Amino acid sequence: MKIREFTGFSLPDKKRGIAFFNWNLAWVTCFIIMYGSMNWITSKEQSPLQLFFEWELSIPFLPGFIWIYLSIVFIFFVPLFFSNVNGIRYLGPKMLWATFTAGILFWLFPAEAGYVRSDTIADQYLLFRILYFFDHYPHNLFPSLHITYSAILVFSMLTSVKTVIKWLLWIWFLVICLSVFVVHQHHLVDVAGGVLLALAIHMLSRHGSKPILKNEDNTG
Repeated sequence: MKIREFTGFSLPDKKRGIAFFNWNLAWVTCFIIMYGSMNWITSKEQSPLQLFFEWELSIPFLPGFIWIYLSIVFIFFVPLFFSNVNGIRYLGPKMLWATFTAGILFWLFPAEAGYVRSDTIADQYLLFRILYFFDHYPHNLFPSLHITYSAILVFSMLTSVKTVIKWLLWIWFLVICLSVFVVHQHHLVDVAGGVLLALAIHMLSRHGSKPILKNEDNTG
């Protein structure tokens, strides 16, 4: 029986809202703990890895793409409108495993970005000032959780939404991938690692999980 995590657009009911809130609270808490602690630990590393190609340093900085970069926030809410209760419950553990696995990889492969941040940019753009405040010279680069989270959410929806939505999701995902380069947050290896981690978690979870039926919103 085919797993159907996403079932077409519908307004969320109370059960779906509660499931969405609980799982998001769980993985966001996990993210704060893992990302923060690993970034602190790896900041003590004397020789962080330089996982980038020299040609990447010539990629132009396009500050307007910060809006696309931060649009990941809206992707997190897509399951609330396209998934049933069990679909959200099935998606939650994926995000937790992604966060935990990425945290281990951050510890094993502490990296250093090749881009040099400018104080002028932070002074000119409020969004960059906020970003740099919460993510000050991070070593949590490989894999890119920004890409992993986006990919897991998009991959999970592709099998059950209409063609036009699939194309929109693919375009959204690709421009987010582009944005991490042109706002100088990640390198090619980070993005590739993020996609591979998302694929691994998505495929393993589908292989090992019970089927989820389209009309299971009425289950407890």
